[in-house]
Amino acid sequence: MPRLGETLLSIGSCDEAAVERALRGQAFFGARLGTHLLRTGAVDEAVLAEVLGHLHGVPGVHGDVRVDPEARALVPRRLVEQYGVVPYLVVSRDLAVLVPDPTDLRVLDDLAFATGKVIHPFVAPETRLWALLGKLYGIRRGLRGLELESAPAPSPAAPPSRAATVPEGDLMSEEEFTALYRR
Repeated sequence: MPRLGETLLSIGSCDEAAVERALRGQAFFGARLGTHLLRTGAVDEAVLAEVLGHLHGVPGVHGDVRVDPEARALVPRRLVEQYGVVPYLVVSRDLAVLVPDPTDLRVLDDLAFATGKVIHPFVAPETRLWALLGKLYGIRRGLRGLELESAPAPSPAAPPSRAATVPEGDLMSEEEFTALYRR
């Protein structure tokens, strides 16, 4: 399977220098490559989700995510926190779950066992999952070390491609999301 950075380069979504910076950030701060590309403004969340979905052969989710309360009630908080996943939608015996890595069979098996449902992974950028974990469960995640004064400054953020409108009860606007993860 092609790697994320290689795929983004091949479709012209970012340049090689941005991928190299993101790889250095990943080595220093942890987190996933896509998280660092989003933080520096090198790639758009929608593009990242689409590429992740394509690479993994599952739907990619981004933006305004509305979580089904029935799905949320099915997954124990300890599993949500342990795996960094968000239950998304339940229909009959099927449960869609937002995950950072849809190939992690241990996570999918544990979720199936805990819920008694057939699990369908949907991939979401790690930063979108962090936002949902914070909003829905009060679980705070982020890059280690970013609070340090010596942390490298991110590249200037590109302006949003469209004006974000926030429906009542939304997690946060796209502009707020972008600003939060580019700090």
